[in-house]
Amino acid sequence: MKSCPLPNPILQYYLSYSSPVDSSIDWSKTYPAKMSLKQFLAGLAIISAAQISTCLLLVGLVDPMRAHTGFIGATILAMIFFSIMIYAAAKVYARSSLVRLYIQLIMVAVILKMLLCLALIVGYKEGFDPQDNHFIWPFLVIYLLSTIYEVIFLERVGREKQNSKV
Repeated sequence: MKSCPLPNPILQYYLSYSSPVDSSIDWSKTYPAKMSLKQFLAGLAIISAAQISTCLLLVGLVDPMRAHTGFIGATILAMIFFSIMIYAAAKVYARSSLVRLYIQLIMVAVILKMLLCLALIVGYKEGFDPQDNHFIWPFLVIYLLSTIYEVIFLERVGREKQNSKV
């Protein structure tokens, strides 16, 4: 069988290029692998402040959103509580000798967060019968920011697991 040359010269260059990582840089000092409780809580405070300020801006700009401030506050508190629970579980699972437990935790966390979000939206729609759907936009902002932070802290706690195996 004859090998086929790559049609794209950019792809050829990319595949032949050596690693761009400079081995003289100590990346552990630039990006610490561990996340302490203090770092987690500081990051959670920053993300929560970003969620609150963004939602206040949205409520200030779009008048019909004012009717949904209780839902917005409850959503922020639910996401904070969820992040704390996932962080605590991740710290416990990171100490486990079984690597797959941490991966399973992440999968369970994704499913639980989807169920939490579904419960928040359906519970609000059924229990309070809002006149409009303006509550969705602040909800999406809160969801997006909390998900970004969860990815960051789960990745850093996962690095602890990698470092502890060595």
